[in-house]
Amino acid sequence: MSKNEKPKLFFWLKLIGALLLIIGIILVILGTAVSGNSIPNLSLMMPGLVCIVFSIPVLFASFIPNINKTAIKTVKYLQQNNKEDLKDIVDTTADISGDAITKTAKAIKKSIKDTKYCKECGEEIDKDSKFCSHCGKEQ
Repeated sequence: MSKNEKPKLFFWLKLIGALLLIIGIILVILGTAVSGNSIPNLSLMMPGLVCIVFSIPVLFASFIPNINKTAIKTVKYLQQNNKEDLKDIVDTTADISGDAITKTAKAIKKSIKDTKYCKECGEEIDKDSKFCSHCGKEQ
């Protein structure tokens, strides 16, 4: 689909959606007004309601380019007005020191390492240790 065909498509979607909505409203009004008694004429109302229901997604789809343009403008506006805050966030995130990385790596390494607790003193020792490295007792 070429660029010239897309605007035509959305124009036709708007036109078809509007026509469906107008026809549906007219049929519903006729269905309620034509009958002389209090019971509405369902043979007019039901097609009218169907037209109204189908007009809603068609009309919504016809406004997709407008919604996209608005979303893009909103993102640009937020980026421009919050540029300083975004820079601060990037700077703060980039300031992570080597110490923090080292501590994190040690914590991960410690959690992966197989350990057990000494039967005597309760200190954490390697799982394959035959003697406790803290109290010296045999495991």
